Formats: sequence, C-alpha cells, structure tokens
Amino acid sequence: MGALMFKPLMPQDYSRLLPYFDHQIHRLCYYSLSAFICWNSPFSHPVWTIDDNLLLIGIRNTNDSTKDYLYLPIAQGQYVSPSRLHELAKKHGFNHFHLVPGEYVNAQSPEELSRWFHISEDIELADYIYQTQDLATLNGKKYSKKRNLINQFLKTHVDLNRVTIHDFRQNDIPECLAFLDYWTEDRDIESSDNPWAMMEYHATKNAIETIERLGYRGAVLRIDGEVKAFGLGSTLTSDLGGYHFEKADSYIKGLYQYFDQQCVRRLFPDLPFINKECDMGEPGLRHSKRSYYPVDYIRAFELKPL
Repeated sequence: MGALMFKPLMPQDYSRLLPYFDHQIHRLCYYSLSAFICWNSPFSHPVWTIDDNLLLIGIRNTNDSTKDYLYLPIAQGQYVSPSRLHELAKKHGFNHFHLVPGEYVNAQSPEELSRWFHISEDIELADYIYQTQDLATLNGKKYSKKRNLINQFLKTHVDLNRVTIHDFRQNDIPECLAFLDYWTEDRDIESSDNPWAMMEYHATKNAIETIERLGYRGAVLRIDGEVKAFGLGSTLTSDLGGYHFEKADSYIKGLYQYFDQQCVRRLFPDLPFINKECDMGEPGLRHSKRSYYPVDYIRAFELKPL
C-alpha cells in the first residue's frame, strides 16, 4: 500500500524539493536533485514521496519490479540510522537501497549495519573525485600529455579565432541535442552491451531539454559556429561540484582536453573539489578518468534488507 504514495519525479517538482538538499552531505554524483530528475528513461523512472520530513527518491524499473530501488533518504544534512532505513524499505515495498555512498557505510557500526542489511559493493559505480585546482591548471609533469594536446588544439583552432565558448543558453538546446545524437550514433550505443550507455543518453537529453529549470551549470563550445562540445554540472555539497555530462567531438585532436579544462574553470570556480562520476566498467573511460589523477573515490554500495 505504501508504494502508492510515490509519484513520478518531474522537472516541475524541482523548486518544491530543492530545500531538502540544504546541507546535502551525500557525495555520489546521483545525489543532486537535477540528476535525480534527469535519470528518466524508457527503462526506468524516478519516483518520490515525503515520509516524516524525509525525502525518499527511488527508481521504478519498467519491466521488472524486483529491480526497483531506493536511494538514501535526503535528510537535510543528516544520516538516517540503519534500523530506520530498514523500516522505510519494508514500509514502502522496496527490496534494496542502491548507490549508497561508502561514506555512509563507513559511518555506521559494522555490527549494526549487518544486523539489518546484506551489504555488497558496486565496484564499477565508484565515483572519481578531483581537486578543482589540479584540473584547472594541469600543472606538473604528470599532466604533460594533457598540456601537449591542449597546445595542439590552441594552435589549430583557438589561435585562429575559430573557437567560442559561452554559458549554455536556451537557444543552444536544438543544436546540442543534434550533437548528442551524432555523438551517440557514432559510438553505436544502441548496440552496446552496457545498459548504462542508453540510460546515460536519455539522462543527458533530459538535462539539455530542462537546463534552465533544473539549476545546471553549463557551457557550450563552437568551432566555426558549429557546436562541437557541451558540458553540464551541478552543486552536490558545499565543497563538491558534480560534472555530470560532457560530450565533445573525439575526432578533433585536443578538443576534449581543452574543453574539460575550460569547463572546470567556468563551471566550478567556487568549489574546491569535483566529482566526475564513475566509469561504468568501461576500460577506456576508466583509463581516461585515472589519467587525470583523482584524489579520492566515493565507493558505491547496495543494502538489501534482511
């Protein structure tokens, strides 16, 4: 019966629910209201309810209700005890909590947590954390390859006045959607064995279409007037930004490295750390993220009520 209390999480819910994210402490990339809303696809959709002043957000799977899950409650800077989590899962008919930040697991007594839940780690879903200053400057020998690629892009494009970068605007939406489709088709994502790829496509599309309603920080890069890259981020905690979506034309040498550095400078000048999300188990993405030398990882866990 409790499950009927949940309703679809929509862009129009943003302003009403945003106050629950005051003093937000969960550092996994998903714990942004903007991200919660955008991870909506033909395969699954977000739902929400309020229970005793706790904001509960979950995911309903379109084809298999056994894969429905809850995130940790949003409790304005507070952790909810394992016993209360167990009570909420049972009350609302969810059989597990997914994407539970490792910081929550570490903050609990192992005996208390294992009393209520079976605990497992999703290794492929650990987020990468970077110092903003490192990514903004790329100083030091370890970043020499990045700087070389950027210098090549500067010579072939920026120095020739072919490049413009600006904040993401409403009139950029149609071209960025078209570029997203090009980027997706070029990688044949529909044929991918990784289900996260198509879900990420839909999340990116949703973010572009609702950018002005959901508080994203965004930037667009054009070469000769044509969109060749865009990036979208949000604020996760008081000292951590979430860089959720970045797409660039991989056929243009040095573009990714140049644009990534520019977005760090433009989107997160007020935040000392950036979460650049997980690698979804993709070897190429893992190599790329590690090549920027993260300073920390936020591990992801699953809690199944006993």
